[in-house]
Amino acid sequence: MARGGKVLITGAAGQVGSEVVRVFEASGWETVPFDSRGLDITDPVTVDRAVSAVGPVVVVNCAAYTAVDKAEEEPERAYAVNARGAGKLAEACARTRAALIHLSTDYVFDGMKRGAYAEDDIPAPQGAYGRSKLQGETEVAGSLASHIILRVSWVFGATGHNFVKTILRLASQRERLTIVADQRGCPTWAGHIAEAVEFLASRAVEEGFSDWGIYHYCDKPATTWHGFA
Repeated sequence: MARGGKVLITGAAGQVGSEVVRVFEASGWETVPFDSRGLDITDPVTVDRAVSAVGPVVVVNCAAYTAVDKAEEEPERAYAVNARGAGKLAEACARTRAALIHLSTDYVFDGMKRGAYAEDDIPAPQGAYGRSKLQGETEVAGSLASHIILRVSWVFGATGHNFVKTILRLASQRERLTIVADQRGCPTWAGHIAEAVEFLASRAVEEGFSDWGIYHYCDKPATTWHGFA
């Protein structure tokens, strides 16, 4: 008997998605993972068919357009995945009565606050990527009551592109690196995010659960990009 039932995972080949698959499988869930080739969340017909065919109790959405700088050049693509795709996935969950755990980002804020952001702080994204992720949050919340939005920060993992892998590569090529020290955040390992997602999912399927909404998760300590490097 699976721990919490059947879980559909989008973006399963990414740095967070791959860890989510690993953690859910280790915890005894019946996992149905899809990478972007197996399930394109920008195609509502495909999304409807996949969610209906799988019949999950929980959907974990790790699919995202994550190229922060490139999003300024192709905002339509960022919005298609991060906003409209997330919204269509939420609509499919509503039709099948599945809960949705949707991954979001600290980029929905402007970074001007001193100290950690709380869930009730007012978002103020400064770029196309952050705006697309915030719109995704809005569409998820507007389409499905049984949702959890998990905002995470400075993600790194064994797969995909991230700061840790970039610094390791550059350090092997150069004798000196120059890294900015004027931005602070909390580097967060993808494996810990996956554990947090599994914890939330296990609670979400409990009878009477009602703590839907937005949550923040990050590792400790806070540091600068220079300190992290």
